[in-house]
Amino acid sequence: PGNLTSEVVTLWYRPPELILGAKEYAEELDSWSLGCLLFEMGTGFPLFPGASEIETLLMVFKVLGTPDEGCSLRTLPFFHAQFPRFQGRLEATLPEWCKVKLRNGLRAGGGGGAADAGAAGERELLRACLGEHGVDLLVRLLRIEPSQRLTARQALAHPFLRPDEEGL
Repeated sequence: PGNLTSEVVTLWYRPPELILGAKEYAEELDSWSLGCLLFEMGTGFPLFPGASEIETLLMVFKVLGTPDEGCSLRTLPFFHAQFPRFQGRLEATLPEWCKVKLRNGLRAGGGGGAADAGAAGERELLRACLGEHGVDLLVRLLRIEPSQRLTARQALAHPFLRPDEEGL
């Protein structure tokens, strides 16, 4: 772990713990950034394109949920109990603008057949872009609790990144 600046990562790929004032961090920071990049590479647009730290943080909470009691993020200097409460799950709570872009992109690319609303529909939208293994990797990299994210070694062993399996 290092004791570094919170601006070590571009805002759109910055994990919530840095925005909330963590001064020490380790490889879970890179896992978060990798998840953000995986989403962008698979869909063609960023998942958390905030113009400010608070806007980005609220985007994260809307998609992944506001940290629950017991989550390490709640102990950080800039976490406030007054933050809005969201009950997100990545594959079930994509922002509306994101769903629209995904649907339009699939129609334009001939993907068609994407389901409409609900958790299954949103997972299908993601699956059309990333495949089932890609969605699984994405969900495991973008965990709100840093200690629950895959490590780089674990991510490299994931089927999505294994060319000899059904990944790439």
